[in-house]
Amino acid sequence: MTKMIASAASLAAMMAHAPTAVIGTPRMDAAGNVEKLLGEVKSELERVGSDVRQTAEEALKQANRVGDLNAETKAARRQGACRVQRLVGRALEARGQARGARDAQPRHRADRGAG
Repeated sequence: MTKMIASAASLAAMMAHAPTAVIGTPRMDAAGNVEKLLGEVKSELERVGSDVRQTAEEALKQANRVGDLNAETKAARRQGACRVQRLVGRALEARGQARGARDAQPRHRADRGAG
């Protein structure tokens, strides 16, 4: 059996076992109640739309809160960096004063002289 005949045979087998609603036009189960069905669809769409709208509004509120928290975090980080700079400055100043005091003290070798 060639590949072309095999394809046609498998297609024929699939069509024979497929439901008629899949092959042909969709069946109209709601014949005569189209307005009722349309009303149900419309109300369901409105319900889904309101759910989506509420979810979107909540997401927007959360995004705004994240922006506010980000600004607060940046401010706290700036304050922390300023504190660290002050502490480092004080530590360097204290080290410089200690070094100055140490340099001001006479050294033992210098006191003895060169000889």
